[in-house]
Amino acid sequence: MPHTHPQLKLTYFPIPGRAELIRLLLYIHDIPFKDERLTMEMFLRRKAEFPFEQMPTLTIDGVEYAQSHCLARYVGKLTGMYPSNPLDALRVDEILAFEDDIVKTTVAVVYEKDVVRQKTMATELSQTTLPKLFGLLEKRIAMTKGVFVLGETMSITDIALYALMATFKSSRLSVLDTHFIDKCAHLRAIHDAVRDHPKVQSWNAKYNAY
Repeated sequence: MPHTHPQLKLTYFPIPGRAELIRLLLYIHDIPFKDERLTMEMFLRRKAEFPFEQMPTLTIDGVEYAQSHCLARYVGKLTGMYPSNPLDALRVDEILAFEDDIVKTTVAVVYEKDVVRQKTMATELSQTTLPKLFGLLEKRIAMTKGVFVLGETMSITDIALYALMATFKSSRLSVLDTHFIDKCAHLRAIHDAVRDHPKVQSWNAKYNAY
């Protein structure tokens, strides 16, 4: 009897952001889902409907859930890309959490409207904060033998790190000088390995995400 997946609808803005990890997990494993992409105007009209008034959300068999990393872990379990071993799961979760810490440091500078203040913030981030955080992440990942965070097995964390690196390589953070990622050999190796996955290449050809 063929395996049937739940009916899924992922709702987010028409950008990679916090939904790209979930989109890629589903797409790589050929799990059907409705990829609902809302403009800011559409989101503001519907904001009160969403859990915690934010996106992304994942509607599973008609019930809507929120919080991007919780959704990613759920999808990771559906796809087998979230480990069942408790220590491996801990390893995945700590890297996911630290990746989120890095993302949060960039939010204010991206949305800062005062050009002078934005430049000051960007300089501090580019020269001090982000090089330190990426250095810590690189050092932690270097403990693993193999290409991926769990060695030779790709997990949801590797997809998240790919999305992180792709964002920093792209024009989406053009306000920052992201030279520091060139020193992160292990992070770049993960990025390249995920980028070269046939399904990721297919997705990027279709959506030009980065």
